Amino acid sequence: MSYFSSILESARPSIRSAEWNELRVVAENWQPPNTHVMPISNALSAVCGILWATSYILLTIRAFKDRSYGMPIFALCLNVTWELIYSFIYPPDIFNAVFFALEAIVDVVLFVATARYGKHEWKDSPLIANHLPSIVVICAFLCAWMQLALASELIPVIGRQVVFFTSWPLQIVLGAGSIAQIMTRDSTRGHSIHIWWTRAVGTFCAACCFQYRVAYWPERFGYAGKPVAIFILVVSTCLDIAYLFIFRAVKERERLARRSPAPKVGKSE
Repeated sequence: MSYFSSILESARPSIRSAEWNELRVVAENWQPPNTHVMPISNALSAVCGILWATSYILLTIRAFKDRSYGMPIFALCLNVTWELIYSFIYPPDIFNAVFFALEAIVDVVLFVATARYGKHEWKDSPLIANHLPSIVVICAFLCAWMQLALASELIPVIGRQVVFFTSWPLQIVLGAGSIAQIMTRDSTRGHSIHIWWTRAVGTFCAACCFQYRVAYWPERFGYAGKPVAIFILVVSTCLDIAYLFIFRAVKERERLARRSPAPKVGKSE
């Protein structure tokens, strides 16, 4: 019994609030090398936050309109848990915490819409359709556990860089998942071009924000210019571009299907 108790105790992530607060104080007292790097990069970050929140709102509206969902379930669970954790448990600063919290609030509504209408996309899998709300909740719990575990392990090693290296891989999950979703459905239900461009432009602004910081404050933000970081940024951008072409191809197929006359059913001879 003691063995299983120790396993359960080891599996519980540590909340490193004291360490995080110390890192935040150090970051706040670290003076930039010039007067423009933070205002310009923060402006890009603000545009990203606004566009992403707008994309989430559009996703939610489309979910209720189409009685479907556009953000893949695993990506949604990862996003909403990450935003809640880095808004209220490990906020990097007030500026970003406000945007993360705004996105989390919208994501929670999208979460509800997905649990409510997602069953319509799983008609061929009754087991999933009938238990989708439970599946979504369990997935969210596991994602929150994973995010907290990563923070517990990585904060002592890479400090505040954990915000970057736990958030940007989610863009790859969302981009690849959205492409897979629209291709397997062969339908744009839950999706729209406005959802795409607000998300894609927002992500691009975030990438520009970090690269601007790398160029003008490498002592603090040089990690965003390392090979793994560049890989994540490039793949995220390529997935956003690929999604546009796939969305337009599927949309065109839908348009042609609507215009094609229904086949006539004649009497057998």
